[in-house]
Amino acid sequence: MPIKPLLPSPSLEHLRYQARDFLNALSQGNAEAVARTREFHPQFARMSDAEIRRSKLSLADAQLIIAREYGFESWPKLKH
Repeated sequence: MPIKPLLPSPSLEHLRYQARDFLNALSQGNAEAVARTREFHPQFARMSDAEIRRSKLSLADAQLIIAREYGFESWPKLKH
């Protein structure tokens, strides 16, 4: 379920920055980023906080999470 409304003409570059910022927050152990990972990335849905923090998410993983927060199935679908 989307939690963020997407602007009528979103900037793809801004969305990419959101993904990078998210990845940085997660690498610092940010509790909100951990919770968002669990909620929006199916691979991490059943992992504990500690397991998610130990995982090495890629930029593609972060982009998937951002896309799903906006209600899209994937990053490519968000881009289009």
